[in-house]
Amino acid sequence: VPIRGSGSLASSSTLYQVMANQAFDPCGEWSLGDPSFQNDFVSSENSPDTPIHRERVAPAGTLPHESLIMVHEPLAIKDAIQIPAAKEALDKEWAKLNSQRVWELETVREYADVKSLAVRDGRVLNFGRVYPLCFKKHAEQAPENWKYKGRVVFQGNNVHTQDGLTAVFSEAATSACHHTSGKWLDALARLPGCAGQDADAVSAYTQSELHGTETWVFLPADQWPASWKGKYFRPVVKLRLALYGHPKAGYYWQEYCKTALRKCGWEQVPSWERMYCHREKQLFLSVYVDDFK
Repeated sequence: VPIRGSGSLASSSTLYQVMANQAFDPCGEWSLGDPSFQNDFVSSENSPDTPIHRERVAPAGTLPHESLIMVHEPLAIKDAIQIPAAKEALDKEWAKLNSQRVWELETVREYADVKSLAVRDGRVLNFGRVYPLCFKKHAEQAPENWKYKGRVVFQGNNVHTQDGLTAVFSEAATSACHHTSGKWLDALARLPGCAGQDADAVSAYTQSELHGTETWVFLPADQWPASWKGKYFRPVVKLRLALYGHPKAGYYWQEYCKTALRKCGWEQVPSWERMYCHREKQLFLSVYVDDFK
């Protein structure tokens, strides 16, 4: 990042300070070493006892901020399948979803046949695509710290009907818990005799069934069962569960989660979305998508 200006202030500025200075003076008209500038814009903002530059060098042994960035670098699938660990992560994700029966392989039919029958009968169907993603976790660190994460998702921005029109979904969305509720639970957990925990739901979205308009999906050719090869041209199968990426998947998971919590004795706290209490066990619970606190 180029540093405009001259003098000791410019040379000792941290990256954050450089960005702040350039945002204040985008045209570079001020000289940071100009005494009039120091007097008008720096000294006036500080008392005589306040140093202009605050040293930000961390003590020896302090964990550097770079180790906390946790960069997820996306990988092209053609590259990911050439990396054994990345391919293993993708295969694991495909196997998990197949074992959950997220889509019903036994319903396989030719796309053209499903589409023509829907048009003939006046039924509305949605068609979409399922595709894989792969990420390299901790990409900013040394190779020995890299981990690969495979995801298989529904392409929610490319859904069409039997007539070839873009599918329209209602604006109904998931509720968000109050930021205050999370802070309140953190404070409550630190009171004498209290404790707190947090956890993620395992495979949250695919715990719930997909409702609404019947949806058929295309699977990548490398995921076709052997019996499909040479038999189908553009096979489609029914999507059974609310796969991540579907525009309504979050909503269906939310409704499923609310029903499950009620069955376990949790009650909704009035006027606090996604906040529950369990009177018998004397517990509070805040839910944000698939995060439980």
